[in-house]
Amino acid sequence: MLLSIIIPVYNVENYLLSCVESLLNKSNDIHQYEVILVDDGSTDKSGIICDELKSKYENIKVIHKSNGGLSSARNAGIKVAKGDWISFIDSDDMVVENYIEIILSLIKNYHLDIIMFRYLPFKKEKYLDDRLKKITFRNTSFKRISKKDAMDALFDGNYTNYSWNKIYRKNLFDKILFPVGKNFEDVITTCKLIDKANTFGKYKDILYFYRQRKGSILNSTDPSTKLLQIQDSIQARIIQLNFFNVHKYEYLNEVAKHWIMKDCMDYISCLHKNALSKNAFYYKVVNILKNYSVSKKFDSRKQILKLKLYKVSPTIFFILIKLKNKFN
Repeated sequence: MLLSIIIPVYNVENYLLSCVESLLNKSNDIHQYEVILVDDGSTDKSGIICDELKSKYENIKVIHKSNGGLSSARNAGIKVAKGDWISFIDSDDMVVENYIEIILSLIKNYHLDIIMFRYLPFKKEKYLDDRLKKITFRNTSFKRISKKDAMDALFDGNYTNYSWNKIYRKNLFDKILFPVGKNFEDVITTCKLIDKANTFGKYKDILYFYRQRKGSILNSTDPSTKLLQIQDSIQARIIQLNFFNVHKYEYLNEVAKHWIMKDCMDYISCLHKNALSKNAFYYKVVNILKNYSVSKKFDSRKQILKLKLYKVSPTIFFILIKLKNKFN
């Protein structure tokens, strides 16, 4: 079997059918791929929908497990996957109409360890109608790239750290799994997979649609939850930076530190904007910003100005934040 598509599922009864139907709405050789739905202890009807989909499509497998989070669900899917390559889809997202056909073509034509492709964020499905139409596989859309190019793509907004806009040779996961209990697990894991791989490619067409919805892990509007999300992002990016240093990717230090700084500025802005209490992590963030060296290559002029103002006088910086919020 060539491909295993792993879809973690948790309380997405309103989106799961759209996700799977977008994937399986075309006839392909079902012996070349499988779809693994991992019900991660859903408390709504998602588990029932998984079983209904299994009865409808003979190459769908379903795993029901206790809740362990996204990383745990992905790891469970990897454990039972039969394909030589693996791809991931989040259960509230969607893909182009002939996603499987294109992915199989990429695998058969190039046999690379990792191939990444572009994605498009969306909020409502009605805006995707034209984009979901069949996309013809084009060799001209594909480009072989080096390991350095693949690492650089982690900081390219067209590709970035996400796991779901890439396909991977399964043996890359022999000793690499997603960190259970961590948010921003892709930031921690994707760089490790690229480091282990040897051959890479980019497919420049959009194949994946990333749903931005309230209530999802990365789109909370609750200030305290949002602050914890930014904290998780900072911690994941620090782990990534340490990985770059240990594995001799020092040329990525500057851009990696830029993203840590950006998250740190978001953290203190969120904390003061919402009058949240300072904790031990706040002072860690303050120390990171204190020791940050401006990057003329990656920091925008606005970011440089904000950072310099913060370093000169945090008090004035926070007063300006309050004034900005007052008049917005």
